Amino acid sequence: MQCEFDLNRPPNVVLKPNDRMPHQTRQIVVNKFFAEFSRIYACISSSLPFLAHEHSLDQELAIYKKSNRSTYQTSAGHALKRLKYRPVAEDSEDIGIDGVWIKRVEKSIPILLQNDLTQFLMTNFELNLHNYPLQTQNQSIEDLEELKGNQMQTCDRCQTKFEKSFPLTEYDKIACNYHNSRVISRTMSGVNTRLYSCCQKPIESSGCLRGPHVFKVEKYDELNELRKFEKLLPSQEVTDFLPVVGIDYILTISKSYTAKGLELTRLTIVSAYGERIFDQICKPIYPIIDLNTEFSGITESMISTATYDFDKIQSEIRKIISEDTILVGHGLENDLKALRLTHEKIIDTAVIFPHPKSFPFKYSLRILAEKILKKTIQQGTKGHDSYEDAMTTLELLEVAVIQGKDRIH
Repeated sequence: MQCEFDLNRPPNVVLKPNDRMPHQTRQIVVNKFFAEFSRIYACISSSLPFLAHEHSLDQELAIYKKSNRSTYQTSAGHALKRLKYRPVAEDSEDIGIDGVWIKRVEKSIPILLQNDLTQFLMTNFELNLHNYPLQTQNQSIEDLEELKGNQMQTCDRCQTKFEKSFPLTEYDKIACNYHNSRVISRTMSGVNTRLYSCCQKPIESSGCLRGPHVFKVEKYDELNELRKFEKLLPSQEVTDFLPVVGIDYILTISKSYTAKGLELTRLTIVSAYGERIFDQICKPIYPIIDLNTEFSGITESMISTATYDFDKIQSEIRKIISEDTILVGHGLENDLKALRLTHEKIIDTAVIFPHPKSFPFKYSLRILAEKILKKTIQQGTKGHDSYEDAMTTLELLEVAVIQGKDRIH
């Protein structure tokens, strides 16, 4: 009976030194979130008894991290209002804190399958401009030989030049001094100031975290030397061919770094109906340098229990996606590089909704979701959700279809 009683009580916020909000205020917010999550998860509480506790704490922490003392209660109130309108969860897939949870898609023929999407396909010029992997890309033999012998790289986090080596020395493990969050604008003493959201320090300040230098390989031939690129099969040779899929990888913003650069650690594929067709953790080919868990959500335990490696991932993809499949995503160039796939039927929401400053500037998926869909994504405290990102790209494409290409600004 004690266990039942505890499960029905709100969890306690852990008191930490230098909290910018009173402990009692944070606890009241958690209590209100817990009441709503208990209602939302009532039908699945027997199989997930601690979920309401976990998500009420996660929800409050997400609000706490993105707000300050003057905006905390307002932000919490908005989130609570949205939770009150949320339906009861149908199953264990229908879960998530506000900003992460995705509304169930009705099982009707989606607008994406009722319209001609070819108007949104990237041209060959656009594919080249945005650095998509194409089999026509080649470097000279002399350039490749020089690259093979070059051990110098630029750190993807602090932009310092360094000599790559593995295994890491104790110094190598803390050589990088960096910030792990985006830049935000705050008005301080009447002056608009740009700060890092991780530590609230000005953009000219030195990093607030220490870790190893990391890098990514971007050139086609360098990647091809590590692992050969492949083309997808014709549709008649694909077992479960899908004409349109949203495809998103924990990769571009949520990164996993290895001794050979940036590698795939999770792949999520959804159909035009919003169904999760494939979602698996992938063991990297090369030794891991940094999983970047705070962004990717990928942990060492997830990698250690993963049943898919790179070859198996590629094999599964080729059962679902053919050379005739339209791939929908946001900035898929790096994703295709990670998968070592060349593909030309691409719809990229970063290209459909261009930045007003034009190329090379691009809106992030998070900004487009706020501007176009009027919703907040990527606010979870355990890293980005690849399913949420994939669904968001499909929702953006639906808006583009409704508006028409000529009316998008």
